Amino acid sequence: MSFSKREWMFSILIISLIQAFVWYAAFVNAGNGSALNFISFAGTLVSIILAVLAIGYTYGESLSQKNQSDAVVNQIVTLNQAIGNIKEQTDDLNQIREISENLTAFGRLVENRFDATHKEVESISCAMQELTSVNSKQYAKSPSISLASNDKEILVQALCESRQPITEIGIMATLLIDGNQRNALLFDGIEKYLELADDRFENEDYEQSKGILSGSVFACLCMLEAIGLVTYNKKDGKSILKVDEVFKQRFIMAIKEQPMKSGKFYQAVREEMLKVLA
Repeated sequence: MSFSKREWMFSILIISLIQAFVWYAAFVNAGNGSALNFISFAGTLVSIILAVLAIGYTYGESLSQKNQSDAVVNQIVTLNQAIGNIKEQTDDLNQIREISENLTAFGRLVENRFDATHKEVESISCAMQELTSVNSKQYAKSPSISLASNDKEILVQALCESRQPITEIGIMATLLIDGNQRNALLFDGIEKYLELADDRFENEDYEQSKGILSGSVFACLCMLEAIGLVTYNKKDGKSILKVDEVFKQRFIMAIKEQPMKSGKFYQAVREEMLKVLA
């Protein structure tokens, strides 16, 4: 059982009072030798008890201080470990900050490139619209070509049999805008199918192929207009594109029955177009 500091103080105080009482008794009985011997023995005994208590108190305090010292040492060790961990975390935070700065710089670079690409696309789209836009008066002045049935059959058969991947995609784009205005060719005829095909190849770049196919559709449309397989009708003041129905059906049938061997991107574009035309 260990005494607290307060209990030690009370014990020493009580024993000191007993010692004082012994001294007082010795003073009162100074003339009695026998009493003095007992009082002397009692005083000696009390002194021994006080000494033992003092030693015990000192030892207890020493243990307490040692425990406190050990606790302080442990806290210092823990603090040093915490400082070391904080230093390591600080290094990690510095690395994270560097990574964050690099990612921010990369994001700005990508954003700038996207802006530049967007401007280039807008510029190309505007240029293509200017080159391919024809007003209704010009269509009205266009000579109407009437083919004999035999001539049309020979022409349609030649287009179906002699088609190449690039002309195949261009003619299909024209078929896709049948019943719409001519200016729908850029987006409804080719661009959205190029994007659908491009989504299949996430890690491959087909920008050059997309540019070539986008340009080919206008050449194919002009060819079909020139030979009379594409005509225009007036509707609500707008010129509506009309593809010869026999040619349309024969061409789609030829693509489905005799698909051409072409690159995988051309094939992907053709498949996306056939989903609508079939």
